[in-house]
Amino acid sequence: MRRATMAGAPSKHSISFDTGRATFTEDPRRKQRNVRDKQYQTEAAHGIVDFLAGKEYDMPVSIGVLLNPSLKEFQRIFKFIQQFIDTTSDFSRKFEEEVIIFLKGIKYPYASEINRSQLVAITPHTWPVLLSMLAWLVALVQTLEGRAMLCQETGVDEESRKIFYQYLYSEYSAYMEGRDSASTGGQQVEKAISEINQERLKAASEIKQSLEALKKEISALNDGAKEIQQLEEKKYQVQNDLEKLESLRKLNENKHAKYRKALEEAQQVLSKIVNEASSTQKARNDLEDEIKMQTIKPEDLEEMIEERDALIKALDETKRAKTTLLKEIEELNKKLRALVEEAERYLFDLTSMPSGLEICLKVEKTRVFTDLGECSEYEVTGNIEAEHQRAKEVLEQLTKTLTSLEERLEEETEKHTGHLEAQKALGEEIRQKEERIKVHAQVYVEKKEASEEEYRRAVGRVDKAETELLKILAEGDNGLFQCEQNLERLKIKKGRAASQIAAEEAEIQRVAALVAANLQGLQERTAEAYTALGLPNPQ
Repeated sequence: MRRATMAGAPSKHSISFDTGRATFTEDPRRKQRNVRDKQYQTEAAHGIVDFLAGKEYDMPVSIGVLLNPSLKEFQRIFKFIQQFIDTTSDFSRKFEEEVIIFLKGIKYPYASEINRSQLVAITPHTWPVLLSMLAWLVALVQTLEGRAMLCQETGVDEESRKIFYQYLYSEYSAYMEGRDSASTGGQQVEKAISEINQERLKAASEIKQSLEALKKEISALNDGAKEIQQLEEKKYQVQNDLEKLESLRKLNENKHAKYRKALEEAQQVLSKIVNEASSTQKARNDLEDEIKMQTIKPEDLEEMIEERDALIKALDETKRAKTTLLKEIEELNKKLRALVEEAERYLFDLTSMPSGLEICLKVEKTRVFTDLGECSEYEVTGNIEAEHQRAKEVLEQLTKTLTSLEERLEEETEKHTGHLEAQKALGEEIRQKEERIKVHAQVYVEKKEASEEEYRRAVGRVDKAETELLKILAEGDNGLFQCEQNLERLKIKKGRAASQIAAEEAEIQRVAALVAANLQGLQERTAEAYTALGLPNPQ
């Protein structure tokens, strides 16, 4: 077999080879490309950009960047392309040294055109050579991927592929070095593959005999898998319930302490305001008595009016503070009631679960009367830690049972997977051989039965998927119904809050009317005092 060399050295049987002028022999590779040609550079840049875009290159790249890149951009692009050829490279040495070693290792035909100085500093003069090298690497990666995809489509096994690659490597090495390859290489490959096929045909008959036993074991394992799936679902439900219960307990404790502290602070502030109001009222009564007992002087009347206005402002501020505190207390009570309802709902869900776990917890409500009015206190009866520990013990028992079943299932599954892989490989090999030697109609009948069995299985899987879909729809309807119930509860709570707000507004109006009446009485007494003193009324 003769071929033109691509390694630079002419073949020893070449007609144009002149032993006296070997140094001046033209390299045939240079006729195949012109790296200075603008069209060649543009086509190479387009090929590299398409490759990087198809492989999800994580840096911005364009034709303009590839026609005039920086050193860092070139290094990133080269490393990205190299990882598809050599995944073990770690660039422990300098970048330029690694590139030279890599190109020589893969027998790059134009490795002699690239030196270290070109890889250290990118210039417009040296870049076309490096661009051509990147385009060659991209073409090499695409060729390797196409060969791997072709091998997968044709069903070539790993061992046969290895023999073929060894043959291909030896032929390519001979081609690159200008040597003539042996004519018996193809025959050796066929002989090695035929020997492998003979061994596999012998093993195929043994594996066929074990298939029936495997089918029986698979049916038994399927029953065990259903039981394991049920235990897994039960374990998952119990574990979720425990996590919800623990998080709810911690959340309720924190919020209860927070709300209690806020309520105490609000009560203290309100008590302080009530005391100040009572002291103010007492001072006001004392002043009224003093006014009634003493003769009012004209110069003191203005001071009394200013003091009265200040007291009225203080009273208004006290009322506003009281209203604000009452609103805050109401908001805290609403949040507390929502948390209690959520806790009761979680307890009800845990109690109604089919896991055999009984939760002995209960939320008790107590009415308490304070200076601000009537409020409710909630207390959880029962040992939360003990219930949590008991639930953990039940979960551990279920986990142990599930673990043992999973281990058994995993062992049987591994055996079954190995047999299935061997069966699949040998079945594919037998099918190819049987197609090649054109076996009679019995093989066709067996394949037809297998396809019918697969069709029946597919129909069963479709029926199962439809059943699961109906189940999911039922669960969705149930969730929608629960959401509607929650919405109705919220509407009821909203109505209660609105009625309570209306009652508070009526109380505020009543207090405002009393204050207005008191002010009117004070104005009348002031007018009478002006009249008694013979002074003109400033109003």
